[in-house]
Amino acid sequence: MALRALLFPSYRGGGFGHIGRCLALADELDRRGWEVAFALGGSHVERVAAERIVFQPPSPSMPARLWQRLKATLARLRPAPTYLFFSDLNFQAVRDGFHTPQSVQRAVEWELDVVDRFHPDVLVGDAWLLTSIVGRLAGLPVVQIIRSAAHPACPQLVWWRDLPSQLCSPDIGPVFNPALEQWGLPPIQRAEDLLDGDLLLVPSIPELDPLPPDVERTHYVGPLVRSTRDDQRAPDWMAMLPSDRPVVYVTVGGGSDSVRGLNLL
Repeated sequence: MALRALLFPSYRGGGFGHIGRCLALADELDRRGWEVAFALGGSHVERVAAERIVFQPPSPSMPARLWQRLKATLARLRPAPTYLFFSDLNFQAVRDGFHTPQSVQRAVEWELDVVDRFHPDVLVGDAWLLTSIVGRLAGLPVVQIIRSAAHPACPQLVWWRDLPSQLCSPDIGPVFNPALEQWGLPPIQRAEDLLDGDLLLVPSIPELDPLPPDVERTHYVGPLVRSTRDDQRAPDWMAMLPSDRPVVYVTVGGGSDSVRGLNLL
């Protein structure tokens, strides 16, 4: 019987980065004879379901749907900024809708039901805050795909500047800790604590995602990307870069800062 992996990519930010990495990992697991399924909601469900087993969270209740429509209408009247500055993943917990212990409990209970239906041998999370909780409650090993900036041992999402004095990180303890206590699990101090696991995979290289040498259970695996091309090569313009000057790699993620506000250079 084939081994099974249940993947939990973060999706409530609306992007495809976490999902894309999990799809790349799923392809590799396919080649090794595994069966793979996703626990996934949001706007990319149909795209993933076209090629993968997908367990989709239940639709919100009618009052919640009405509130979502109201928020969408208000957003059209006054569009939100493209990027919001946040200093840690506590902001993500709020963005993802975890506002009360009950919201955490409902989501975890649904995911435990998915585990009962799919019978995975391992859970894999990519920035999804509930994966480790579900793994502990189900008695399953947890693999986390993690960037160095959010590594639970040494998170530092903003490393290039001082934090604004007026920035106040949400306190998610009152949201998660009552539920964790009810399940007999230890409390957390910050959202990054929820990204711990039995094995942590960094989808990068040490030069771009540096970590202290003594972090445990952590391995660099290089970029997790899908590609159907085997003729990829460096673009021609790279050969024209001056060899006597340093080359600076700049990447802007959604949520680290506004593009205009970056002071990296």
